[in-house]
Amino acid sequence: MFKRVAFILLALSIVALLSPANAWWIQWYAVVENQLLNLLLDSGRIIGISLVLAGLLAPFEALGWWAGWYGGKQDPTTLSLKHTHATLGKVTTSPHYIVYLDGIGKSSFKYSFRGARFLQRLTESLPSDRILIDNIIPYSVINLPLTLNRPLARLWQWIERTTNFEVLVLLRNMFQVAVSVDSRYGPIYNRGTAEIIIDRLLTKGYQPGSGALITLIGYSGGGQISLGAVPYIKRVLAAPIEVISLAGVISGNNEVVQVEHLYHLVGEKDRVTRFTPCLFPRRWSIITWSNWNLAKSRGEISFISLGKVGHDSKNGPFDEDAFLPDGCNHLTRTLEIILRIITRIDGYEPYPAAVADYSARSERIISDYENYVQAKFNRPEFYPLAQTYSDNYFPVAEWIGRLILPAVTERSQVSGVYLEVHHAPELDLIGQKVYLRWSDRPDIQAYVNQVKIRIDFSEQAYQSINQGIVLPTRLNHWRQVQALESLAGARPNDDVMVALTSVEVIREPQLILSISREPILITGKYYALVSFTEVFPNNCAMVRHYNPDSGQFNGKEDMVYLPPVVPDRNGVLPTTANKITEFLLNQTGWYIYGAKNDQGIFTVQAIAPRALFQLQPAKIISGMQKTTNYIHNQYWQGATQKKVRLIRFC
Repeated sequence: MFKRVAFILLALSIVALLSPANAWWIQWYAVVENQLLNLLLDSGRIIGISLVLAGLLAPFEALGWWAGWYGGKQDPTTLSLKHTHATLGKVTTSPHYIVYLDGIGKSSFKYSFRGARFLQRLTESLPSDRILIDNIIPYSVINLPLTLNRPLARLWQWIERTTNFEVLVLLRNMFQVAVSVDSRYGPIYNRGTAEIIIDRLLTKGYQPGSGALITLIGYSGGGQISLGAVPYIKRVLAAPIEVISLAGVISGNNEVVQVEHLYHLVGEKDRVTRFTPCLFPRRWSIITWSNWNLAKSRGEISFISLGKVGHDSKNGPFDEDAFLPDGCNHLTRTLEIILRIITRIDGYEPYPAAVADYSARSERIISDYENYVQAKFNRPEFYPLAQTYSDNYFPVAEWIGRLILPAVTERSQVSGVYLEVHHAPELDLIGQKVYLRWSDRPDIQAYVNQVKIRIDFSEQAYQSINQGIVLPTRLNHWRQVQALESLAGARPNDDVMVALTSVEVIREPQLILSISREPILITGKYYALVSFTEVFPNNCAMVRHYNPDSGQFNGKEDMVYLPPVVPDRNGVLPTTANKITEFLLNQTGWYIYGAKNDQGIFTVQAIAPRALFQLQPAKIISGMQKTTNYIHNQYWQGATQKKVRLIRFC
């Protein structure tokens, strides 16, 4: 609706300014016979017409680039990069890459005095493993300055020297930002900008698929250009991307939800940035379903105040001669905030999007998980590893273990999680704490890097915790959380038991279990097929094991422990073993899953009726024609009266 109104107003303005229809409403000033007034009005009309034409011509450079007018036609289906495929999926210890995109006052590779000073101090302050990339023209899809190899290059050079008409540079680049926002031309423009950034990253040694973090710093209009390029950079480099919007002009389009995190730095006197949300309906709070508001609700946007700082130039974020009430100048404060973001460590967020409301701690609802772990039989230490099992008990998998989440400081060393081995084909590994990592196969690494994600709790997440919902609190504010870490950190304690397949043992230089398949969550390390014969008041029960030779439950008799079921927070028992010996299902037997406790008694942690795994078809239908006819014409007849039946089709 907003776009339609804007186009209607633009069309009416053009008609009023350019067509003979404007004669009747401007004749009044001819009566005044004031030449100065006539000159001002005519100049205003000329300027208005020029702005309209400039806006209409703004997308031409992006369209020309797409058409191949500037050095070869681009691949219409993908960003084709000769560096990408050779290194995709290769795991390296790549550094942190930082890309700076300047504001709309940029006309050449030369930075303004304040901008150059900012980059100089930023470079001097960065740690050695950070690589800064600048000298990018964000307002040209071919990275061509206004002052070089253009028909009006001499004009732009004169403007750059005199600085009297720098408003023309601002207007020209502002139209390019508008092209980036436009739903028709924006994808082309943003793709061109992304290709420039990708080429610079590859030149600086970025390894696609390595998972090395990229931070885009966009000043003013560079904020929107940065976000526009994000989807294409992620697709080509499979990279995690954070964006620092420094007084950024942001439309709030789809790309906002694709960044790991957006830091939006705004000064209290920055009228430009604060007025921007009025221009873009997607940033209005009433449009709750927009991508901008979705990212906000997920805790992916941090709003940071720069203090009483303006938008640019004097009193802007780069001004060293303007001071805040605490005596710190604007540039120093801006650098402090950016450096805290860039050098932050996992598990700590200096500028969180949401903060836990600890004042509501007394009203917090205790989760079912917290109730369950109060019972000792729901804790790993209740089941010693040094146990022997008879032939009636079978391990649920060849490799079984308990996942242990490494500390934040150990992440780079572990490159996965720890595994406490509980069962393994190689007996010397049982009881050891080893590294569990993904296979270094390129396809596996490419997949793992694609699904890595940063975790930041939103306000709704903290509210859920107070309502008794279990969330991965130990992973809050972690960057690049991979699947193994997500699994191990899903609970507040290290009590996640898993079964592993496709395991490769690497013993040198350190003991590592390498896997190519995702771990399987399990409850109980061993299982047996039994029939209950008697249940005692002390929660113990006698069972008779299944005899495969006779096909009956006349095997060895054994004692097992049936721990009392812990009720949920509503006082409801999820299951009960009351009168289990009288159940009809007891005749066909039960699969019991668990392990031996410290007294050597098998403790049942999970139970499933054998009949559930022995579904027998009530009817067998063979042949395509008969099967199709039955499904279409017979099966659904009298569906409301039918009970569930198993039909086997051959």
